[in-house]
Order: sequence, then C-alpha cells, then structure tokens
Amino acid sequence: MNSSVTKKAYTLIDIVKLMLAFLILFSHFLNEHANGKLPKVLDLAVSIYIIAVPMYFAFSGYFLFKKIYSSDSSNHKEFTKNYCLKTMRLYGIWSLIYIFFQVITWIRFTPSSTEVLSYIHRALVYSTYNTIWFLPATAVGAVLAVVLRKYFGDKKMFCIATAFCIIGAMGDCYYNLTEKIPVIGQLFAAYRVIFITTRNGVFNGFPYIAVGAMVAYKQRNDKKEYSPVFNRYFWASVVLCCLFIVEAVISKLRLEAHNSNTIIALFPFTFCAVYWCIISTQPVISSETSLYMRRMSTAIFLSQRIFLTALPKLLTETVFAVMLDEKNWIIGLCWITACTFIFSAMLIALSGKISFLKNFYE
Repeated sequence: MNSSVTKKAYTLIDIVKLMLAFLILFSHFLNEHANGKLPKVLDLAVSIYIIAVPMYFAFSGYFLFKKIYSSDSSNHKEFTKNYCLKTMRLYGIWSLIYIFFQVITWIRFTPSSTEVLSYIHRALVYSTYNTIWFLPATAVGAVLAVVLRKYFGDKKMFCIATAFCIIGAMGDCYYNLTEKIPVIGQLFAAYRVIFITTRNGVFNGFPYIAVGAMVAYKQRNDKKEYSPVFNRYFWASVVLCCLFIVEAVISKLRLEAHNSNTIIALFPFTFCAVYWCIISTQPVISSETSLYMRRMSTAIFLSQRIFLTALPKLLTETVFAVMLDEKNWIIGLCWITACTFIFSAMLIALSGKISFLKNFYE
C-alpha cells in the first residue's frame, strides 16, 4: 500500500469489482447447480454474494454523480444521456446473444405457448435474461436519481431512495409478510403480476445508485488525503456485514423468504463499504493491470450465463451440462469458473485486434 497513488486511481474499486464478479459467478452456480449438496455453514456463507449487485450499482452511481457534482448543471443532462446510452448499448448486445441462444433452444426443444409468452412478458418488463437485468436497472436508476435530485435536491432524493429501498424489500424478500396486510398486500400482488419483482431499476437500482451519489456528495466535504485501510468505515462495514448476515438468516429461516437479495441492512452496509473503497489508501498497481481487472469484471459478470444457463439448456447431453449437474460440485465450480474466465480473457485479448469486441465489456 502507498498513499502516493493519485486521487483518480481507484485501484481498490477495480480489485473489489473483480472479486464481486467471481463471487456472483460462484453463488449462481452453487444456488442453481449445487443446491442441497453443500454443508449447511457453506450454504449460509454463500448468501454474502448479495453484496455484489448493490455495490455495483453504488460504484456506478458514485462515478456518475462525481462527474455531476464537479461540472456545470448545463452538462448534467448530457452526462446522464451518455451514461444511459452506454449502459443500454451493452444490454442490447448481450440481449441479442442470449435471445439467440433462447430461440435456438426453442427450435430444438419446442416450448409451450405459455413459456414463450412468459419469456416475452419478462423481457419487456424486467430483462431478456437472468443477471443482465442489472444493465437496464442501472439506466433506470440513474435517470430517477438525476431527475429527483434536480427537482427535490440532494437530501430529499436520498430520503426518497431510502423509502424506495424499504418498499423494494417489502415486495421481495419480505413479501411473505406484506402479502398478509390488507390493501398493501393486494397492491403488491397486482404489481407483481405486471412487473414480476421489485428487484428492478425503480426499487433496487435507484436506491443504490443514490447510495453512490451519497458517497460522492459526502466526499466533496471530506479531507482529500487517503485514510489508512483499517479506518472507521472499514469497521462499520464489518459490523453492518454481520448485521445483514443475521437479517438474511432470519428472513430465510424464520420468515421463509425466497431470497435475501433486498434485505434492508444492505443499504447502510453498501454506503460504508463503497465509501471505504473510495477514501482508503489505494493498492499500488499499474494502470494497465487496473484497467484489465475492470474489463475482466464486466466480461465475467455479463458472459457467465452462457456457461451457467444458455449452453447447458441447449446442449443437454454435452460436457456443458454434464459438468454442472452430474459431477461433484467442486469440479462443477472449477469448470464454470474456468470456462467463464477463459472466455472473458479471450474476448478482451481479441478486442485488441477487433475493436468492435470492446463493445461487449465497455
């Protein structure tokens, strides 16, 4: 570690994002292909992956609002527009890839009309494929945060984001409780029929984009020097991590929640964890290594479903399916990690010669 790293070199963020990308990959495999095969302690430990998506949202919000806070208000609309166009371009490219796999799978294994209509409905209101829902949610969340800040100011926007986070939890991991409340339960039920989930750009993307904005807002008035790694935000993150693990365990075991993705303790944890990444002394690594990790984290995050879902569903009797479901879960985990990593590395390497390929991760 060295405090001589410039303020613009957030190498710790690039390291954390790469670790989170692998964490998401591991957890998706373990939840979908090793369910019931894991020791109980490890099964509960996997729940920590829920920090990944909120932190990705918050990092995105931080860099967007850092630019907004340091520029004239006449440029804010253009910043937001370019940010959303870049995000939706990524979503469009990966949607085409996954829709292609989906259509080929339908051609090979004729689906029912209900399956097709369900997919179309989900694609229109949520996402064309699992995991990449993060991209449209990021764009929606960014627009909401920028617009609400413009009309209500920073602090009121933060308050609205907190309220939306709680509503999102009520409609997702705490739905078993809210569905029993008169009127409120009926409203959530009607909402879920149309929009499927509250884990979307409005009730999940926007609150955590706003967390990133809070970090940028607070940083403006903070000291400019880096802090030691083990600072108060590190310890606050540790305490809040323990708190959200307890909340996650209670929500699953006592409230029979179907997931822990939107538990409320994640909200303050994400603020502290992201702020820690920003103000802490940054690891000294080359700009090339930092950039490579940034690209790799995006490539792994977006391409993992090729090997987790798309190929196994299409090629059911091949190595892509057999390695996931018919072998020891440790072998399956190594297989899926190797496939995704090698594919992502090849994508980045080939983009040096075929510049169009950069559109798949930038």
